[in-house]
Amino acid sequence: MLKKIKNMWKQPKEEIEKHYEKKDPWEYQTNSDDLIRKNKILEKLNGRTYQRALDIGGGEGWISKDLPADEIEALEISDNAKKRLPEGILGVTEPTGKYDLIIGTGIFYQHYDYEKFLDIIKNHSSGNVLLCNIDSWIVDEVYERLGQPSTRETFPYREFTQRLEFMKTFRLLHNIGTEAHSNYNTREEVLDCNDILTFDGVYQNVLDNYDVWKDKEVIFFVMGDYAGKDNTFDLPNVPKLEKYAHWYDIGMEVAFCRDCHDCGGSVEVGWHTWSHPDLTTLTKEEIMKEITPPFPMKSFAYPYGKYNDLVIECVKEAGYERAFSVNQTDGTQWTIPRPYLNK
Repeated sequence: MLKKIKNMWKQPKEEIEKHYEKKDPWEYQTNSDDLIRKNKILEKLNGRTYQRALDIGGGEGWISKDLPADEIEALEISDNAKKRLPEGILGVTEPTGKYDLIIGTGIFYQHYDYEKFLDIIKNHSSGNVLLCNIDSWIVDEVYERLGQPSTRETFPYREFTQRLEFMKTFRLLHNIGTEAHSNYNTREEVLDCNDILTFDGVYQNVLDNYDVWKDKEVIFFVMGDYAGKDNTFDLPNVPKLEKYAHWYDIGMEVAFCRDCHDCGGSVEVGWHTWSHPDLTTLTKEEIMKEITPPFPMKSFAYPYGKYNDLVIECVKEAGYERAFSVNQTDGTQWTIPRPYLNK
């Protein structure tokens, strides 16, 4: 087992152990830039408590100990470092099972076996991933394997620039049902998903299957002109007529989830335009009319996932805090990807 984990560090274990003969060899705990970095990491994670967190290359647990998780594991090669882990942090040489939070700080560099770290994330992540690395050192393979981040921020760090990236996994869904079509997900698929669920429409059958998503983070992206009507406009792309939920029912569902002690999740209402046009074909005046919701909302979803510079400019002007595509992204909060759950 130890031999297996040793292969994850190209830098010899003996060399790393020598560094950790003294406490805090890189002065993380006393350097002001490292305190700023740690605070930025924790700010990005604020607002949610995770079940299981894994800190790859956790060192002596300076960041690990403050992660908002019920169970925290630090993956670390150095025995000297693991001996100094704070109480409540489990030092491991091999990840087990799934983690709804994985962080990796200062590890995706050529002098480490970053491919093994990427394997760990791909095989053991069931939720969000946070990376914080030196901007000029991080390898491109990170994005080839994990995709682009939901958000990216850079800031000064010692003599370098740090790149803080949050890969919050959102999934795109439409209907809940058993039809063999990409527009449908089964109850079991929804129940087993630990990512944030985003429903476009919103279809009545989503509300009818409330019990499979009530404990999850959910965003309903509503189309104003179709609330309470059916999907006739989309029949070339869907297998059958389905009814969209009324505004009243969506509002009642949100209120119920907010007030019900039996619900472990949260529900947000976002906007998906009034009539679901391709916004990239419209004038600015037409775009603003489509994307302006009946009341303030913080999240917007581009119809068909399509956007351009003008559309993004309009979305910002309309007062949104973030916008969602499908697979396309430029790494900012204005093009957050949300691949289909069943793809």
